Amino acid sequence: MANNTRHWCRTVVTFMCIGAGIVPTAFACGKTDKKPASRLSRGARHVYLQGSGSAQGPPPPLTPKQKLLYATENSVDPLAWIEATAKAGFYQATGFRSRFGSGLPGYGKQLGASLADGASENVFGGFVFPTLLHQDPRYFPMGHGRFRNRLVYALSRAFVTRSDSGREVFNWSSILSSASAAGLSNTYYPSRYRTPGITAENFGWFLVGEAANNLIEEFTPKLYRHLSGRRH
Repeated sequence: MANNTRHWCRTVVTFMCIGAGIVPTAFACGKTDKKPASRLSRGARHVYLQGSGSAQGPPPPLTPKQKLLYATENSVDPLAWIEATAKAGFYQATGFRSRFGSGLPGYGKQLGASLADGASENVFGGFVFPTLLHQDPRYFPMGHGRFRNRLVYALSRAFVTRSDSGREVFNWSSILSSASAAGLSNTYYPSRYRTPGITAENFGWFLVGEAANNLIEEFTPKLYRHLSGRRH
């Protein structure tokens, strides 16, 4: 189940990238493209710091192709596997969503579902809605200041984002992508979990996961880059 889901996710995003005229670096066969644009998503979340003290100035907007590359690499980088493995392990150990089964087969199904959840959230939240709504899917750490201010800032980014023109706007991309991913999960979750209540619960967990990622990026950027395979 896990292998099939991984293959499906990689196949979908690969064909999406090919259709857009780009090749994800995660699938490159030992070749490294030195052009800055092709490396953008590997360091996109960390190139610019939020606030007037940023030496780089306002970040340039991402093109639709760059947003697609960003979503693709977020779906297949090591951190995505770490998150899915931990989530599936927690569910299996606690008996949460036990209809997936017990033992290794059950864990494999939990892992496959977790990977599919992450991939759909990344595609919807990193490419589809940011492109349609002209919003920036990246998180820009504040990087300095009081702990409380940085904490509030990181949590708020689940609901506030930057438009492609640089203005702060309501993060419809986050809300709609979480809702879409939660709805899509009904196509591969056991029938017992395809209820409005559980779909709403999944929607909430997607938002919590985004806020948690923001906190990690804000307070432990070096650890985040190490876990996600990003070095820039």
